[in-house]
Amino acid sequence: MYTVNYSLTEMKNKKLFLFTIVFFVVITIWWISLFVRGQQSGTENDIFTSVYGAVAFWGGIAGLVIAKKWGGFKSILGKAFGSFALGLLAQFVGQICYSYYIIVLGMEVPYPSIGDFAFFSTGFLYAFGSIQLIRSLGIRPALKTYQGRIGAILIPLLWAFSSYFFFLRGYVFDWSSPVVIILDLASPIIDGVYISLIILVYLLSKKFLGGIMKFPVLFLMVAVFSQAIADYVFIFRASREMVYSGGVSDYIYLLSYTLMTIALMYLGFVFKKLTDGSND
Repeated sequence: MYTVNYSLTEMKNKKLFLFTIVFFVVITIWWISLFVRGQQSGTENDIFTSVYGAVAFWGGIAGLVIAKKWGGFKSILGKAFGSFALGLLAQFVGQICYSYYIIVLGMEVPYPSIGDFAFFSTGFLYAFGSIQLIRSLGIRPALKTYQGRIGAILIPLLWAFSSYFFFLRGYVFDWSSPVVIILDLASPIIDGVYISLIILVYLLSKKFLGGIMKFPVLFLMVAVFSQAIADYVFIFRASREMVYSGGVSDYIYLLSYTLMTIALMYLGFVFKKLTDGSND
């Protein structure tokens, strides 16, 4: 019988965890400084945009290391960690592409660019990771229940409706750029899919392992949700020409990368504790 709940405080001796927290605090102070000064352009803003995405890099690498310990992409749990890690790394690649346009080429980032396709791929990777996490927790049979089926159908519909109502209402369809329309409209759909899957994981995992995975999965759900919010805020502000380097969108992305990095380390920590028998 699993009765122990592992808290984040137990990770206080993990150097990468502490470094991630310190990095987030320092970058947050920097962003507040930019915001208070009302600075919306310039070299400092460009450097900020190039620096904060680093957390997605080491978070992704840490996730791949954890995945390797669980058999890599040859195992279900390894696929789960690996997919979320690759999703984070895709965000880092997107950030690098954006920085290349801004700092190296000294030009406005075109839309869509290679970086946007990297950002877009994160949704598919998070969705696949969520599916693998469902399999790894052994809760797939729960989808055969009445409640499981209702959740699997209702959650995506509610998310899609709210997404389009709040973020894409009044969207102007310019068919001279069909790729732009596809990316803008498909992004909320993909985000809705992985959000729905991770919510389903949380709802179903509460009854398994004595609820020991409840908080770790809840933390992962918050991290995934923050990624979706970051995407929608970016689309919303971009459609109204409110996006700039070091702006609100960048800070929300920083928050989402930090949460996902911690979530991966936290899940890896809990799974290791379980296999080590530390819950006895």
